[in-house]
Amino acid sequence: MKVSWDSEGEAHIASRSVRYGGTHNLEVGWVDEAAADPLALMEDPDPRSAPDVVRITGASESAGYAITLIGSDAKTVCGD
Repeated sequence: MKVSWDSEGEAHIASRSVRYGGTHNLEVGWVDEAAADPLALMEDPDPRSAPDVVRITGASESAGYAITLIGSDAKTVCGD
């Protein structure tokens, strides 16, 4: 899956530690790797969010851990 990014989204993941103390800031490439993971789990809709929200959890080899991406919908997140 390919993720569609805008500058606001990139800045949002790059400043994650400011909003959530003790967490990591993320790089776009890491999140793209996680979304492209062939074993990634996609929940559409995300069971913890509104009906138009999708959750993708996959591994990022570059980051060294799994990453969960939550986006407004599968079309927006995946760029389809």
